[in-house]
Amino acid sequence: MVMHRLVLVDWLKILAAHLIVWHHLCFYSPMADHLPSMLEGWRHFMVSDARKAVQVFLVIGGFLSVRGLLQGGQSSIWDSLRRRYLRLVPIYFVALLLVTLMVALARASLPHADWLPISPTWREWFSHALLINGWLDHEAISSGVWYVAMDMQLFVVWTLVAATSRRFWPHQWLTAAAWIVWALAAVSLFVFNRAPEWNEWALYFFGAYGLGLLAGLACERPRFAPMFWGLCLVAVAALMVDYRDRILLALITAIGLQWWGMRWREHATQGGHSESLGATLRGWRSVLAESSYALFLIHFGIIVLASAFWEESSSRSATHALVLCVLTWVASAYAGLWLHRGIERPLKAWLGPRAKRSPLMATGAPKV
Repeated sequence: MVMHRLVLVDWLKILAAHLIVWHHLCFYSPMADHLPSMLEGWRHFMVSDARKAVQVFLVIGGFLSVRGLLQGGQSSIWDSLRRRYLRLVPIYFVALLLVTLMVALARASLPHADWLPISPTWREWFSHALLINGWLDHEAISSGVWYVAMDMQLFVVWTLVAATSRRFWPHQWLTAAAWIVWALAAVSLFVFNRAPEWNEWALYFFGAYGLGLLAGLACERPRFAPMFWGLCLVAVAALMVDYRDRILLALITAIGLQWWGMRWREHATQGGHSESLGATLRGWRSVLAESSYALFLIHFGIIVLASAFWEESSSRSATHALVLCVLTWVASAYAGLWLHRGIERPLKAWLGPRAKRSPLMATGAPKV
């Protein structure tokens, strides 16, 4: 059975992407320090907690990857990796160029902003293009680009798991792959995710990703539901051993997606529709969800330009700070839409079938 776009996935992608924008806006921009005192709680939440929305992206990525695997059929490992790379990196590299230009334009107005990335060398450009800048301890050219590399790492692990299962257990490969994912996720939850030195490696995040994988598999193949709920119990046990907000959020997201996916499946089987919203709202929801990756890539540059404008202005009023923060958020959203429609779509069309979704993974979410 083919599952069409899930409404909950779209809304979660939109919400998580904009939370990340506000997190970086409140964390980096100087005008956020001057927001009205009544918004201090809001600002504290955005600085300290909104960044955890990355867990939502991890779970969604795993959830959608199962659909890509089951709907797309078989493909060679290298072909799958090549297509995923072409899916992620061209627009990512264009966005890095634009952000670097914005930082260069704003640097003179922000002489004491130690949060601005340094001017990258050719070596650093090369490491970013290969998505290995974190391994080489190169400073990130833009905020959050580490997540693009992590998305690729997680995809590599999932691709190898699926390919290995097909190779050694051809008649029960999906069950074998599910058990391998289960084991890797359990080890991640109890071991790797508790060791900060592993946060540049996929195994650190595989607990959340694995929850999404098994949630998606349980929706597509209900016989795997007990395995998914078993991993949920493992996640609860891991939280009892070492409580982490990020794992709790990943667990709640995975359970929500599994419940919604099964509800959609039952409703569709009865001949219903997946949603009853108006066509206009559906269209905007779809566009905002599809452009969330572009928003993630470009919003830091908009924050840098807005911060430079603030430093050059004479006003330091709370009202001025609030208005500028809201305008920066809106401008980031429009910049994401422009980047998606004006560059990402044409790039995909130009790259042709090489940039289509890999049969082993559909696009999960904007990367933080």
